[in-house]
Amino acid sequence: MQRFFRLFWVLMLLAAGWGAPAQAQTNGEQTTTARVVWGTYAELPAASGTTRKVPTFRGAYHAPGETVGTLTLRLPGTLAAGTLRDAVYEAFSAPDAALLGVA
Repeated sequence: MQRFFRLFWVLMLLAAGWGAPAQAQTNGEQTTTARVVWGTYAELPAASGTTRKVPTFRGAYHAPGETVGTLTLRLPGTLAAGTLRDAVYEAFSAPDAALLGVA
């Protein structure tokens, strides 16, 4: 009977040890804020071999063939899923919209 209780307590301690790391990883929702302000211009290669001036923002990445920049955020920890919420887009001025070809 004494061996049974020892085995029981060892199994309980192992189960508690496995449960603790899983509980520590559930931190809940974390948020970050980013603001993109149009205010500068980029010279991008055009299809004709020349360059094209387009409105952009600080920190933008332009992939080949793209005229609108991409924003990349570095977040601490491991991210399993992300959501963009409460996005407010600043309107282009008419001359900037013409540069993008959307006027």
